[in-house]
Amino acid sequence: MLLGVHCSISGGLHKAFNEASSLGIDTFQIFTKNQRQWKEKIVGAAEKTIFINSLKNSNIKTAFSHASYLINLAGDNDILWERSVKALTSEVQRCNELGLKFTILHPGYAKSLSEQEGIKKTIRALKTVIHATKNSKVKCPKYQLGNKIIKRSNKIPAPAFLPCLLNNLVFKQRNKFTLNSLFRTTRDAA
Repeated sequence: MLLGVHCSISGGLHKAFNEASSLGIDTFQIFTKNQRQWKEKIVGAAEKTIFINSLKNSNIKTAFSHASYLINLAGDNDILWERSVKALTSEVQRCNELGLKFTILHPGYAKSLSEQEGIKKTIRALKTVIHATKNSKVKCPKYQLGNKIIKRSNKIPAPAFLPCLLNNLVFKQRNKFTLNSLFRTTRDAA
């Protein structure tokens, strides 16, 4: 069993390994950039090398990134949708560069759109990100949709990124996403 927390990157991405070590944990989650800003972070060569070496030389079995809270792949605002697709694409690219195999995503809120429209926009966004990052091996093993955490099924092939075509999606109050069942793999279906 893996035991971990969200670790701070204050002072550099590699600082998360110091916190993880002091806590005696073997997995953690980090933000690879400021999660509350659209401005993308370019990870420099030195920071990338330090992070990758820290990952190799630590007791960490796996590390996750957490995508920006600003991302909304399901909403009715097309400008926000475009920014969200760019932000998720950049997150996947940063994860790939840093050797992170996983990212966590809150895919969004449909706002004034119907259930089907929100699902279609989310699927289109995920397919766009998958196409833009087709050489990446980054996966999204859990989704947090509304207040639910959805776990990746063991039936989903290991190389799958974003294991979802949002099947069996149900809307709660105010159109927040929750799931009845797990999804198909979009990397395979795209």
